[in-house]
Amino acid sequence: MLKNNIEAGNNRKAYFKKASGCNFARRFFILCLLFILILLSPKRTYGDTTFVGGRISSDTTWTLAGNPYVVTSAIEVYGDATTPARLTIDTGVVVRFSSGMGLKVGSGESKGILRAVGGSIEPEKIKFTANTETPGRGMWSNIYFDDGAVDYDTVSGTGSVLENCVVEYGSQPGYADENIYILNSSPKINKCGIKESGANGIRVNGGSPSIENCILSNNGTNAILLQSAGCNSLINGNTIIN
Repeated sequence: MLKNNIEAGNNRKAYFKKASGCNFARRFFILCLLFILILLSPKRTYGDTTFVGGRISSDTTWTLAGNPYVVTSAIEVYGDATTPARLTIDTGVVVRFSSGMGLKVGSGESKGILRAVGGSIEPEKIKFTANTETPGRGMWSNIYFDDGAVDYDTVSGTGSVLENCVVEYGSQPGYADENIYILNSSPKINKCGIKESGANGIRVNGGSPSIENCILSNNGTNAILLQSAGCNSLINGNTIIN
């Protein structure tokens, strides 16, 4: 009887060992499958960081829940010639650009809209900055309003706008000459901090943008550079500090 009990015990140990091995293999397979699915996802979220890049061809919103947003490949916001794509950035969102990366709105005849309206106090402002703990001038490209960017309409309040934003540490050599570049378009830029550019704070080449109530500080060359004789910019109430 004792011998039989010992043999039964040994059989149970062997069974449990085999079952444990099967469970480990099953768990390992599931973990591998989850890892592959994460890698194949076009937008990946790890903890509190959202990684973004590539073209945005339909209306998209970056919310505080995904903060911060790290740009790992250039962002381009445009739909087609009749239907614009819109990127809306919510109050308090931080956008961090990797080296050489930027955000382009519109592309030729293809229309795009950027709407970034932050709050009036610092934690609520929207920030566009470098993806590093030790930022300096010229560490990412720029925000580029191409001629396909939908103009801001003062009556309806629609179109491209930056308000209560901070744009800093752009104008990376070889990629851009400014934190914000405006080409034949008319966005609204209001109550923004434009600072620490490697070259110009804002460069305008055509269009009728409004640049009002901004603080432009510690930029490498010009605070605002107007390059086109046909440019009809509204520039009012800005403060320049160097």
